[in-house]
Amino acid sequence: MQIELDRLFKKGFSTGHGYLRPPKDISSYSALAAIAIQANQNDQHGGQSIPAFDYFMAPGVLMTFKKQFKQQVSDFLDLQGLLSHISMDRVAREIDKLESIRGFKTTLSGDDFIKQINDIGVAVIEQSMNLCPADKKLYALRDVTGTVDSIPLIAASIMSKKLVSGSDYIFLDVKCGNGAFMKDISSALKLAVKMKTIGESAGKNVEFVVSDMNEPLSDYIGNAVEVYGALEVLSGKKCKLYELSRHISAKLLSMAKNIKFGDALKEVDGVIERGEAKAKFFEFIEAQGGIIENENELLCDSVDVMASATGYVKSINCNKLGQIVCDMGGGRLKKGDVIDAKVGLKILKRVGDQVRIGETIAKLFYSKSSQKRFVQDVQNCYSITDKPTEKLKLLIDTRDCRYL
Repeated sequence: MQIELDRLFKKGFSTGHGYLRPPKDISSYSALAAIAIQANQNDQHGGQSIPAFDYFMAPGVLMTFKKQFKQQVSDFLDLQGLLSHISMDRVAREIDKLESIRGFKTTLSGDDFIKQINDIGVAVIEQSMNLCPADKKLYALRDVTGTVDSIPLIAASIMSKKLVSGSDYIFLDVKCGNGAFMKDISSALKLAVKMKTIGESAGKNVEFVVSDMNEPLSDYIGNAVEVYGALEVLSGKKCKLYELSRHISAKLLSMAKNIKFGDALKEVDGVIERGEAKAKFFEFIEAQGGIIENENELLCDSVDVMASATGYVKSINCNKLGQIVCDMGGGRLKKGDVIDAKVGLKILKRVGDQVRIGETIAKLFYSKSSQKRFVQDVQNCYSITDKPTEKLKLLIDTRDCRYL
């Protein structure tokens, strides 16, 4: 006698004394199959047949998998999300730099964000429940699943926010080096190409550059001090941050206006020289509630960091410098920590520079005397050799690199 398990699982089963509903997981599938076999055994003599038993049980396995998977994901998403593209355990958000400006707000509504873009051409908004809400939850999921460095997930996280902004032209600066997420050119290229592919599949014009991060890009590391450094760049101070900002601005301008890169560079140089770039920055700050009455208010007391030897700077541990600023209070060691916005560093000597023992190679900005103890840690981030060392190139030439 054959038992039609498929029909029983779909429609339920009556024992004559009660009705069993269709099963919802593999446990109830198994229980219902046992009941059916036992009930039939009690009513007749002879053999029983259930063809393709595992086939009929398979939907129960699938239901159980889906149920447990949804529960596990739900548990992960209930964890506190961390907002950083740099680190999941040491949180130093880019948004903290702007929030170090007195009164500055990033919690704009979607309508206010679009209005400000239309009014002055620039706005910064923080991720919220109305803007890429899943991104925050995915950060938490990446943290607990050990997928912080997953290139597809990094690409999806970055590009989700780029695409939701509505921009038709996107230019990506992908960092590569000891101070970046991508430590080598191969990983940086994989990430860059993945993001470019995502953007182009959404109908956007996307280009990228890979820039070196084996030494700090800005002359400053921190929150308020980096705003001060940005104002120096907008005033025309030549440094690596100036060079990269100029390059990216010109690239975007040439894409948007369909003009030659050289012509775009001239336009960028013009707005800096005429003070228009810096004026636009202050207009942006004011539009979001920020106040900078005196640029020097962004700085606090500092102490010099001296070279430990005579020679040439061979390397700088960027990642460690960032950790030092976090340890001083300039970043979060855990979600909810209060930021000390004034602390930070100023880099005076870079890779390839010649130094003398006792010469100032950096400055440490502190808000508490106890923070001066980090001077030795900063000094240890500099490796000095007696042999001349080549200076690092800002932009990495990827033309001879195979896209992976």
